[in-house]
This record gives sequence, C-alpha cells and structure tokens, in this order.
Amino acid sequence: MPETKSTSNKSTAKKSTSSNTKPKTKVAKVTVKGSASTRSVSAKPKTTKAANSKTSDTKTSPKLADVKPAKKTAGSKSTSTKTSSKKSPSTKAKSTPAKKPTTEKSGKVIDSFTIPADRSKTTAGNTEMDWSDLEKRVDDYDGNDKVPEKKSEKSAKSKTLKLDSKPRKVFRIIGAVLSLLLLVSSAVLGAMVVSINLLPNMYLMPALVVLAVIAVGFSITMVHRKVKPAIKVPFFMLSIIFSAIYIFGITYLDKTFDFFDSLKGQDYLTESYYVVVEKDSPYQEIHDLRDKTIATYNENIDIYQEAIKKLQTLVKLNLKTVDSISALADSLSSHEADAVLISAVHQEVLDDLAEDGDERFSATTRVLYTIEVRVDTAEAANEVNINIATEPFTVYISGIDAYGDMSNMQRGRSDVNMLATVNPETHEVLLTSIPRDYYVQLHGTTGSRDKLTHAGIYGVQMSMQTLEDLLDIKIDYYLKVNFSTVVNLVDTIGGIEVYSDQQITPLHGGGITIPKGNVHMDGKLALAFARERYGYATGDRHRVQNQQDVISAIIKKISSSTVILTKYAEILDNLANCLTTNIGKDEISSLVKMQLQNMPSWKIGQYSLNGSDSHNYTYSMGQQLLYVMEPNLATVKTAHDNITAIINGEPLSSLTLTEK
Repeated sequence: MPETKSTSNKSTAKKSTSSNTKPKTKVAKVTVKGSASTRSVSAKPKTTKAANSKTSDTKTSPKLADVKPAKKTAGSKSTSTKTSSKKSPSTKAKSTPAKKPTTEKSGKVIDSFTIPADRSKTTAGNTEMDWSDLEKRVDDYDGNDKVPEKKSEKSAKSKTLKLDSKPRKVFRIIGAVLSLLLLVSSAVLGAMVVSINLLPNMYLMPALVVLAVIAVGFSITMVHRKVKPAIKVPFFMLSIIFSAIYIFGITYLDKTFDFFDSLKGQDYLTESYYVVVEKDSPYQEIHDLRDKTIATYNENIDIYQEAIKKLQTLVKLNLKTVDSISALADSLSSHEADAVLISAVHQEVLDDLAEDGDERFSATTRVLYTIEVRVDTAEAANEVNINIATEPFTVYISGIDAYGDMSNMQRGRSDVNMLATVNPETHEVLLTSIPRDYYVQLHGTTGSRDKLTHAGIYGVQMSMQTLEDLLDIKIDYYLKVNFSTVVNLVDTIGGIEVYSDQQITPLHGGGITIPKGNVHMDGKLALAFARERYGYATGDRHRVQNQQDVISAIIKKISSSTVILTKYAEILDNLANCLTTNIGKDEISSLVKMQLQNMPSWKIGQYSLNGSDSHNYTYSMGQQLLYVMEPNLATVKTAHDNITAIINGEPLSSLTLTEK
C-alpha cells in the first residue's frame, strides 16, 4: 500500500540517520527574567533511558546553555512527537510552531525557550538529549537557583541597597540623639521640681507622670526599627520642642536655687574697722602708732572687742575708752588721742550728724589701717520651728538707707522698721510701722535710750530684740532690704498703683511732682515717695504711712496677677543680693505651695505707732543732743493688741487700724 511504503521508508531513513550519521549539536536557549535582571540558566545533565530506543546505553543530557534553539527557515514546519504506547508508530507527526513557554515562580518569569523540531534523538557528542526531561526542569525552575549575574547587574543592585539603607541609618542616629536629649532633660527637670518643693502634690504627681510618658513614649517611637521614617519625623520635631521647654524650665529652677542661696548668703562675713587719724597727721603706717594713744568707745559687742584684740597684736599702744561715738570724734579733733578705732557704719553715722556748713568726719580724717573681723551670720534661723503655710508668724522688715549688694551690709541704720504679722489660715496680713526716731531702750543696754534706727548699727538681731522688748511680742523672722530692692522689684513687676493724699515734689524724686490721687509709679518714683518726709506737715509720721502704701501695693500686684509667673526669673535675678532673710527655703516653699494650691485673696491692714517730738541724748552718740520721738504708750499697747489678735485668728475688721 502506498501509505505503508511511505511509512517504511521514513522509518528506515530515520534509523539510518541514527546509526550512521553524527548529528549536529543543538542548543536550547533559556532566558530567566527576575525582578531586577535577566539571567541565563543552564540545566544539569541527567542520565536516562531513551524512550522506544533499541539500545540500553545510559547517556547524559547536555547543559541548558549548550543547547541552541532551532532555526526557522522559509516554508519549513516544525513537528512535535511524543513517545506513547497508545499511539501507532505509523501515525504522522503533526507540525507545530516553535514552543516558547512562560512560567512565573517566586516573582520571576521564565521565557524565550525554543525547542527544536526533532527532539527524540538529538545528541551532543555522545550525549543523548532528553527534551521531555529538559522541559520538566524548566517548568520546575523556582527562581532560587544561583544564576551568575553580570558585573553591571551586581553593582546596580548593591547601589540600590546602599541607597535604601542610608536614610534608615541616618534616621536611627537622629532618633537616638534626640531620645537621649529628651530623656536627660526630662529627668533633670523632674528631679529639680521635686527638690525645689514648690508645687503642691495635686500638680506635682501629674507633672511627673506627663514627663515620664512623653520621654519614654517618644524615645521608643524614634528608635524603633519598624516605625516608618514618615511617622518618626513629627516625633523628631516634637521632641526638639519639648527638650527646649524642659531646658527652659531647668534654667528657671536653677535661678530659684541661686536665689535661695543668695538669701542664705555665706555662713560668715567680714566687717571693716578703721584706724583713723587726722588728715594732716604725720603717721603713715600702723607701726608709727607704737606707744601712742588710740581712743575706743565703750561698746560691749564681741565683734568690736575682737577688732581691739587684733589691733593690739599688731602694735603696742595705749587705749583710751570714751562713752560714745561722738566723743570718739571729739577726742581726735582735740588731740586727746593720736588715732581712733571706729567701724565703717559708725563713720557713716558721724558724717550724717554733721551740722549744715560743717565738714563731714570723713573729710577731715583719713584711714591709716583697716582691720577685717569675721562676722557670724547664722542668725538663729534654726531656732524657729514654724510651718508658715498653716501657722501665724511675724516678720521684721528692716530697710537700710543704702544701695547695692546686701551681702556686705550686715550692720547699718534702719530707716524703715515694720512688722508684718501673717495668718495663713485667715489670709490676713497686718503691717505695723514704728518710726525710725522712736526713742527706745536698746536690748541689753542700760542708761540712755537711743533711736530705733541706731539699733541697726549693732546688727539686725539687736533691732528685733529691741522691738520684742518694746511691744512684748515674739518676732520670728527678719527681712532686710535696701533702696535697690525697692527700685528693682517695682520695675520688674511693671510698676505699682499708689494713692497720694496730696500733691508733693519728693526731695529724691528728680524734680518730679506727684499729683493727688492714684498714681502709677516706677521703681525710682516709688522709692522717692517712700523716703519723703520734709514735704509733709507731720514729717516722719507721714513717711511711715507712705512706706506702708508702697509695700501694700507690691503685695497686691504680685498676689493678684500673673506677674509672678511671667516675670518669675527676672524677679529672682533683680532681687538676688538685694535682700537677706533668715526664712529658710523649706518655709518659703511651703508658703508658695499653699498660695499655688488655694490661690487665696489676702487682706491687708495697717497700723502705725505714734509719739511726740523731742530732743535727747542717745546711747550711740553720748552727750550730743539729737532729735527723737517719745513713744505714745497708748499706741504701743494698741499695736501689741492688734498683733496678738491676728495671731489668734481674729479678723482685721475687729482691730483698731490707722485711718486713711
């Protein structure tokens, strides 16, 4: 039959080709496309038995890279035949186009594979090709096989990875730095807030919790690897803002600590005592006074006696004791003594006592030698055991007629003498003023009385004890201020409103006239108003009233507005070294805490002692007549009763106060 013949011939030809002809090596090309590059993959040779072959020899498939794709020619057809037991060998092979399989595995694409037309017995050398196996291996390719990359592909991938890792590394470094800054600043601020002890517990605990939550929460967010940079950036900005706020708060609290330290001052100071000779005296050195006469005054004060002992160790001399400071000056001018030993404070007193037209003591003398004596400043602060946030107390306010640093003003005349009695339970304050020229018995002295202002020459404790003796009360604390204190404080809080009951041109006001009525005053004008006495018919009595008005205006301005918060640091800076007190830090803290917690409105009452004008001898000035004010005993008793009533919790409305 024609069909049988044709088949037989084809079969014979095929066998002949297989046995006698050396076939050309055919290579299949496989292209693997990944996410970043295109890779060439070769298959490993595999040992198999040829399907439907007459031989049993084991042969290995060639590498995938060595197989070349079949070439298409014009008019040619590709046949695809699969070995199967069910198909007749006489069946004609069907012609099929070139096969290009495409497979996706693990995100990679395998394509561009060309299978030759005749795949049954293609060989490469002594190796028989098994195309079915090759197809299966291509289909099973999982994209994880190691495929050699070109150098350019490797560098491109490495560059991409570096670009991706650099921003993350920078963000981690920034986050670590900001976290450290935030943690440290919040920890320091929290410790200082606890140490300063100014905030009530109702504010303190929430404040500490907020500090901790912000610091820890922000730090974790900024350093955690899984947090995206887009989320970290806002936290970076917020951490910078919070850190700046914390550092600002630390600065404020540091000023507070410095302020408390300035109030306490040093444990000791040095006070100067002068060896004074006449201006035209031939003595040039302290040793020139050997065997000469030096006058001292009869003052049984330890510090003055210490100065005399130091002088005697320097040079051998003769001592002459006089009764008063004025007698000391007279002994020098009359040549009864070659030199005198006088304190710096007493020298200022002698200058102020000079009559109009007379030369001041310092103008007719010169200082030959200065003796420095150590002064103990621990003024019984530990003896007071009062919780001023809950218990009533009395503070002696002493105003020194001087400017400058208060730390070097241990002694000095007190031109302002006022008692502030405070009851924190009733929120009432009583201001009791005593005139500077009040003729009183200095504590521990006998004989002539003295002006109250001269008590400050012997120290603030002398003034306190003298007033306790006069009024029969207990004074717990003292507060010493000077001219600089008033000026700085009033200017810092933005001025005060004071009522003037008459038009006046103060002597120390720089020519400014104060009208009658409510007047807004800056620091200098408030000080001039508080010092003025010559423009009033009642003199010092009216000055006392003005001083109370100035202090009341300051208290009201600070307690009834936000100035204490907005001007806090500036107030502390300006008050530092301008006042001294024996009120401890814990006492001040407890009072501030009470004010912040309750924000009470304080009521202020005023009372002034009175007396009659006179001239008399004084303890300090000896046989020199000076102006004094004889106490009105009725007003002394009223002052005692008022202070006792406030201590006992009675309202201001029940007291006898100074009419305004």
